[in-house]
Amino acid sequence: MRIAPELAGVLAALPAFDPLADPVTTRAYLRAAFAAKPPVTDARLTVEDAVIDGPAGELPIRFYRPSGAADAALPAVLYFHGGAFISGDLDTGDANCRDICLATHAVVVSVDYRLAPEHPYPAAFDDCFAALRWTADNTRALGVDADRLAVAGRSAGAALAAGVALAARDRGGPALVHQLLLAPTFDDRCDQPSVDEITDPRVIDGNAVRGMWLPYLGSGQADQYAAPARAADLGGLPPAYLMICEQDALRDQGLDYARRLTAAGVPTEIHLVPGAFHVFDGYAPNSPLAGRATAAWTSALASALSTPPRDGDARRTGVEIYDQWTRLWNLDLALAEEIMAPELTLRYAQPGAEVFDKIRTPQQLAAAITAFHKVRPGLLFTPEGEAAVDLEFVDGRPNGLVARPYRASRPGDGGREVAVSGTDILRISDGLISEVWSVSGGAGGRTFNY
Repeated sequence: MRIAPELAGVLAALPAFDPLADPVTTRAYLRAAFAAKPPVTDARLTVEDAVIDGPAGELPIRFYRPSGAADAALPAVLYFHGGAFISGDLDTGDANCRDICLATHAVVVSVDYRLAPEHPYPAAFDDCFAALRWTADNTRALGVDADRLAVAGRSAGAALAAGVALAARDRGGPALVHQLLLAPTFDDRCDQPSVDEITDPRVIDGNAVRGMWLPYLGSGQADQYAAPARAADLGGLPPAYLMICEQDALRDQGLDYARRLTAAGVPTEIHLVPGAFHVFDGYAPNSPLAGRATAAWTSALASALSTPPRDGDARRTGVEIYDQWTRLWNLDLALAEEIMAPELTLRYAQPGAEVFDKIRTPQQLAAAITAFHKVRPGLLFTPEGEAAVDLEFVDGRPNGLVARPYRASRPGDGGREVAVSGTDILRISDGLISEVWSVSGGAGGRTFNY
């Protein structure tokens, strides 16, 4: 195992410790370790513990807020601590939460979710998603901008953050602008090469990686919200930043997930920290390597939470709008009311066919898509090539045009696959899709001047 020289002494001092052998002992060990540290005082932020209504009763949370914040609403980050699903609490994530609050000038809501094995899945996930919904429902009282919500997590907490992002997509919100995934785990199957490659018991080795999923899942089966790698479709998720440790048994889970996010059109940034083992920055927070890694992910998160969008951000925003449109045609119908104007003009052209105009409400369009899929099941639209974006922002909302080639396939007669290609041109008005030209390719296809 090739360790960065500045971490060699730290690793040498670590005992061989199995955190999964006895969760009660592990929790007591962590509490004692944090209790031994001097209290942290920082006039730049305020920290407040609170309790909200959770799925199973009281759910403890901790707020971090920049001191002297202006009257303008601040972004908010939901943070989920690590601990292999069986340990950890609000103190475990305290350092990361302080870093986030100070670097991004955001309100941080740290969640003390229920732990396995006493509370197997979906208890922790339900707590985390409930905390996100509670934050979104109370943005005015919290002084939070509802359009700038993000999730963040470390290790097992990153699995929870990614699962919450999937659920927010699938359940119609709350909308997220970013997901920050630090030293993440995503896959209960644990069949990646790095799981067997890292065998040092002083760090999270393959045995620990496999073992942490057993108490978390209990007698149940993993779905995509428990183990996000099991999600069949990662399209339409918020932009992601992944910090991955090179000498971590979880390394390949993070790299695989990042590749799939990128393939699904999700803006994704990866920092593979060379020579670093799992949670190295917790063991050596003052090391230069930890300083560089922390500066990188806090900077990425601060950028994602900045508002309003500037003209320079038009390209990324346009791609995100088109990705939403693609998801709708792939039967994510809950998006219809969210992304479309009350009246939508559709203009469609294909070889040998006339252009026709239809005015449909989002509900009518959703019904039409449903009917189309009953006739032509299995249709799959995929963006192809670069998007052309001409957007300007008025009060933070995009207006203008987005064009992007697409390709589609569906089963044809006799079991043959039928391929279709073309270009969609979306008119965006006050942040909503108000008009769509869909131009099929091939001889005789129509084009539009606008």
